[in-house]
Amino acid sequence: MKSAFLLLFLFPLFATSQILHEKDGEIMYTGVVQVDSSLTKAELFNRAKAWIATEYRSANAVIQMEDKDAGILIGKGIFVVSWSTTLIKNLSTNVPHTIKLLFKDGKYKYEITDLLYKDDSGRSLDLRRSGVSKKFLYAVNEEVLSTIRSLESAMSKPITVEDF
Repeated sequence: MKSAFLLLFLFPLFATSQILHEKDGEIMYTGVVQVDSSLTKAELFNRAKAWIATEYRSANAVIQMEDKDAGILIGKGIFVVSWSTTLIKNLSTNVPHTIKLLFKDGKYKYEITDLLYKDDSGRSLDLRRSGVSKKFLYAVNEEVLSTIRSLESAMSKPITVEDF
């Protein structure tokens, strides 16, 4: 019931952006993006790997599984989310997540799952837990959407090597 309420509360945030849904009690963002049909699975894989290397501090630390032939990249990263609780007090926390990218010729799919946050004692907690600040949830949403926009932008451009 709490999950249904949270999704109803957050739906207006996501309705104009990416697909947010709950699967087996888990909040996840997913999307399938059609690109130029001439782009191969291998090219999309390479673009995504280059994006991970720039979006996250260390691609080697983020990437947990990669299979170019199967067209799969799975990584575990961290969003740093900041939000204000009052006019003078700002909070910041790490939000671990899993990102899964699947590739086929002319399209790719992303899934961002396992969104958690750490409370003051360092315990990882589910975002659906009652008592989570609405401002915090908005900030998490904005960070995820920003990451998705960054991915979509990177996937639409060829990898270039600067002439120096």
